[in-house]
Amino acid sequence: MHIQHVDESGKGGPILVVGSLTAKADPNWLDFSVAWDTVLKTKPAIPHFHLRDQQGLSDAEHWRKIDALIGVITRHVERADVLVLHVEPYKRLFSGKIGVIYDNPLHQGYISIIQQCALELPDPDGRVDTIFDDMDDTQYLELLSAYRTFKAECPNPAVKARLGADPIRRSDEEVLPLQAADLFAGLMRRAYEEDDATALATLRKMGIPSRGMVWDEAKLQELLSRSEARAPNLGTGLFYEERKARSKRLAPDRALLKRERGKR
Repeated sequence: MHIQHVDESGKGGPILVVGSLTAKADPNWLDFSVAWDTVLKTKPAIPHFHLRDQQGLSDAEHWRKIDALIGVITRHVERADVLVLHVEPYKRLFSGKIGVIYDNPLHQGYISIIQQCALELPDPDGRVDTIFDDMDDTQYLELLSAYRTFKAECPNPAVKARLGADPIRRSDEEVLPLQAADLFAGLMRRAYEEDDATALATLRKMGIPSRGMVWDEAKLQELLSRSEARAPNLGTGLFYEERKARSKRLAPDRALLKRERGKR
């Protein structure tokens, strides 16, 4: 069984990056977590890692810590996938066409990175489960709904067979591989959006198979044209799902989520 850990960088900015790291649950992610924790505890120690939070480290100490963590990723992770999405053209082309959740590029980014991982899974006969960094209930329930639909309707039997259990969400302070996904996505955004040479040089030290997708205006227009070819009425907004309709659709799952919390 493989596990894909997913995080994003740039939410609210002009460039959104969704990145994922995939490896076998045992032994890869188990060994990874031990090695990652060792780097965190190496002086100067930090309790957890976030690219944007240096936690009192100097710039030099912060980047030395990053270099050591990149080494952990290189030794234990089997595959990386990343989507770089240009937010302004996405919203201009897709808002008001599918539903309120698809007005948010983050939703489409998460779904696309799951599909990409299943397509390129290191073990073509294996299965993959997905873990997201923590998110609000609505975003999570929408991703669950989209995942279940894709799993039921996926036209590629080989890819469909690789889709595992429903995705779950966890705190990155508890699930160390999510910190690695944060590092990967954050470095990719800095390298792409900010033309950060240090971030790019650090990424190049990751010696693992990877695939990057860039959804700029031209690619987004191509994706929209494909969608409109399959659904000619898409551009009219005729089937657009408003917030009230979404709330009604998600109500049973939201109630189930509430009951599950009450049992803890």
